[in-house]
Amino acid sequence: LSKAETLAKELGCLAKSLEDLEGDKSITGSVLINTTSVGMSGPNVDKAPVSAGVVARFDLVFDAIYNPLKTKLLGMAEEGGKTTVSGVEMFIGQAAEQFKQFTGAEPPLDLMREKVMERL
Repeated sequence: LSKAETLAKELGCLAKSLEDLEGDKSITGSVLINTTSVGMSGPNVDKAPVSAGVVARFDLVFDAIYNPLKTKLLGMAEEGGKTTVSGVEMFIGQAAEQFKQFTGAEPPLDLMREKVMERL
């Protein structure tokens, strides 16, 4: 959690442990970000790192996982009327930045998105 806290301080926000989020109902925010592997394809695909009660206290939920496209966490957020962002956005964003760094050209975002979605 110390790396997350350092980054959060630089960005002017808070980093909290999963235990803190579950235990302290006063913790609310604009964005809930999941960077754990909980919910990724495999044995934890039907799990979420936090409860629906935690999700309800945030406006937007971002899950860094992109396989599956819709994780249990994102499903809970959608059911609660929250804005959701899947890990595909980060995946494409990283690829686009790498493309630009290596080629100096603007990345073909539509093509990149199309190819990623074909594979998933």
